[in-house]
Amino acid sequence: METFIQDTWNRVTGRKIRKTTAGHGSMLTFEFENENDEAGEEWAVWIKNSAWRMENEHGVLLTCEFTDRRDFEEILEQFKGLTLEAVSFDGFYNDMTLKFSQGFVIRTFTYFGPQTDRHSWLLFTPDKHALIVGPGERVEYILDQ
Repeated sequence: METFIQDTWNRVTGRKIRKTTAGHGSMLTFEFENENDEAGEEWAVWIKNSAWRMENEHGVLLTCEFTDRRDFEEILEQFKGLTLEAVSFDGFYNDMTLKFSQGFVIRTFTYFGPQTDRHSWLLFTPDKHALIVGPGERVEYILDQ
């Protein structure tokens, strides 16, 4: 499964963020350009039940425990147009590092242990599938209906 997860993310690497969305609480969604896939749908990652930290080359920009929603949306807006350069994982794929152009980074950290019923993050593919990670070591690749 490790190779499958990395291979799936490798298909997103090199794409630019087209849209960013601040969801309820600390939920984040990033939609990526879809220049090379025939399906016409975009790649999207939904960081759902994970703590996260946004950084650039100067330090930490924001954490999931933000206090001002306006700052959150302003910083999130800076990610639009950035290219995803690399993705790496630590600990059952719940903890993830997304490295972008211009030195921007997002790190995710799972909130929950192996007994939880919550997903850490989901990656939606142009062919209507979803790669779902968490809880614990659980990984699914399903048709997203």
